[in-house]
Amino acid sequence: MPRQMSSCARLFVVPIAVLCILGAVPAHAQAPAGPEAEEAAIEAMLHRTAQAFGERNAEQIKASFVENFAGPFRIPKAAQSILERVTKHAKQISASYQMEPLDIVGNRAAGPVEIDLEMEFGGDNRRHDKAFMYMIFAKEDGQWLIWSMERLTTKWAVDDVTADGRMTWAEEGISFPIPPDWGVYPTDAAESRRSIMLISPDLKAFMGAAIVELPMALSTNAIVQNHRGIGGIFPGSAFVDTKAIKLAGRDGAATRMDLKLGKTLSRVESRLIIEGKALVAASLTVTPGTDVGAYRDAFAAFCSGLTFTPPPPKETDSQDKKVFNDSGVSFSAPEGWEIERFSEKMAKQRQWVFGATVKPKGKDSFALLGVRDLPSAGASLRDLRKGEMDQLRSVAESANVGEPTDLEIDGVKAISWTVSFKVGAERKRREIFLMRGKRLYFLVADAVPPSEFETLDKGVDALIKTIRFTD
Repeated sequence: MPRQMSSCARLFVVPIAVLCILGAVPAHAQAPAGPEAEEAAIEAMLHRTAQAFGERNAEQIKASFVENFAGPFRIPKAAQSILERVTKHAKQISASYQMEPLDIVGNRAAGPVEIDLEMEFGGDNRRHDKAFMYMIFAKEDGQWLIWSMERLTTKWAVDDVTADGRMTWAEEGISFPIPPDWGVYPTDAAESRRSIMLISPDLKAFMGAAIVELPMALSTNAIVQNHRGIGGIFPGSAFVDTKAIKLAGRDGAATRMDLKLGKTLSRVESRLIIEGKALVAASLTVTPGTDVGAYRDAFAAFCSGLTFTPPPPKETDSQDKKVFNDSGVSFSAPEGWEIERFSEKMAKQRQWVFGATVKPKGKDSFALLGVRDLPSAGASLRDLRKGEMDQLRSVAESANVGEPTDLEIDGVKAISWTVSFKVGAERKRREIFLMRGKRLYFLVADAVPPSEFETLDKGVDALIKTIRFTD
């Protein structure tokens, strides 16, 4: 069975840079058979990554991964865009890493790698990140490539598994069974309040459970619509089907997708329920060429044994849903709309001063308002818009971007524009940018489906008329 996390066996210090973003160049020599030789080939691949990052060769780095690799960034094109920007703009990149002995079964290998990463961009602009990444490797055409990786957490221990083989997240009201002989790896996905990855003894199947904090109350159909668009996120992938199910006694949805992550498809099956702003998700993923049917009984037992009793609402859950007044700005929700504030954690993850959504009751369309501080004052709104749209096009190449128009909000100049695109679901969006000093105020309104745009846009017009700056 896969080993649990333990102390690291070896230390390698090399300037490998953004290994946790997109990491390794394949060794070109054919490794001899045997676990030790295979592990050495993987280690050599990681070492070659150091050279690739030292040379800031993004194309060579991308060649190290299976097709459509996305890692923690979830969207392949976004991951590649981030890699290219980092290797282009970083003045110095270095990292140390510790690699445990790997579990190797056939053409699959897996194990934790601790990465200590430092990037300098000039002046005080630098980033330092230290994390355990659980890395899964696949051997294709005689070369080891990175197939997937998840950030591991040290906030809670594997010892939390009880004697009866269950894991309980008491603060979330969730409990679920751990299959015998499966590896247990608590993960630290940025969007999740809690998450875990379970790995089969043959390294061919992965089950997961997560509770994800949503920025607003959504229907399960909104999540399913994103699954339907998987081919637009992972090219070559396909949505199979969906159906209504029960999970933890609640109505939810099940989806099946064939994910193009490597040369052949991998089946992903999910079970989804939403309670308030919490998405509870269970999933089963098998590696390419693996029969998902061999693991369905284990997944069925996992899902049927999952219990969910939400804790009482927190004080922030009873906040005013009609008026927002904080961080130097106030606004009111249009008739029939409600305001939902981002939690402090969600705002911090995005490096925002604050965030809030305003949406019509019972709809999945929404307007998001946020504020973030820029390094300096005087930035051009049109330059900021161009950077925003360049980033969107790196994910949605066919985005149809409208021309910006000028407007004023509480006496401050702003620009507004529309854009239509598809990342998962089809969307029509209106964006507004406004600057006060070094502070960028932005509004993003997404109509999902696009047929709701006219109604949403009228609500946005009513919303911005209520915005007042109070500092």
